[in-house]
Amino acid sequence: CIRDRQYLDQSLIETPALALDASRREIVRMASLVQPMVRDIGPIVLGGDDDDLEDINLLDKDVDVLHAAIVKYLGQVSREELSGAEIEYLHDYLNIATMFESIGDVVETDLIHAGEQRIKKNVTISPQTQETLLAMAEKVQWALQQATEAVKSDDPDLARKVVDAKTDINAIAEQIEGRLVQRLIAEDPHRTATYQVESQLIENYKRIYYFAKRIAKLVATADTRYNGRRGPVADAV
Repeated sequence: CIRDRQYLDQSLIETPALALDASRREIVRMASLVQPMVRDIGPIVLGGDDDDLEDINLLDKDVDVLHAAIVKYLGQVSREELSGAEIEYLHDYLNIATMFESIGDVVETDLIHAGEQRIKKNVTISPQTQETLLAMAEKVQWALQQATEAVKSDDPDLARKVVDAKTDINAIAEQIEGRLVQRLIAEDPHRTATYQVESQLIENYKRIYYFAKRIAKLVATADTRYNGRRGPVADAV
C-alpha cells in the first residue's frame, strides 16, 4: 500500500544521518504521488467528469498520510544529538515535505473546485485555449519533476534550472492572462464563468510553481548554508 512507510525505519533513529536520508527517500516517494496529480488535473479540469475529480481527491489522501508520517519521524530524529548540518537538513526536509503536501492541497482543494465549477456551470473551453493552458501546465509539471529529482539526487545544478524557469513561466502566464481579459469583454453569455475557470487554472499553476521553486532553492543553496557539506549520509561515514 502506498500509505505504508517504506523508508522510515525506526531502527535508524539513533543514527540521525541515516534517518535523515531515509526521510529524504520517503519525501521523494510522497512526491511521486503529487506529480501525477499535477500532470492529470489540467486535462480533468478542462474536460473531465466527477469520477475523474474524485480519483485525484483520493490520491491526495495518501499524500496527507505520508506527510504526517514523515513529520512524526523527523520529530523523533530531532530529539537525538544532531550536528549543525543535520539540524539544517532536518529543517529543510520538514519544509520540503510540507511544500510537496501543499502542492497536493492546491490540486485537491482549488483545482478540483475549478473542475467542479466547470461541470456545474456547463462551461466549455475552446480547443485553442485548452492548448495554451496545457502548455502552461506542462511547464509547471516539468518544474515539479525537476525539483523532485533535485531532492532525490541532491543536485544543486538541477535545482537552479527550476529557479531559473521563473521568467519563462511568468511570461507564459502573462500571455494567457492577457487573452483571458480579452475573452472577458467578448460577447459570450458564459464569459464570466469561463474566465473564472481559466483564471483559477493559471493562478493555481503559478502557486504550484512557487512551491516547486522554493523546494529547488533549498537544494540549490545547501552548499552555502551547510559550509560546503552536502547530504546527511556523509556525516555517518
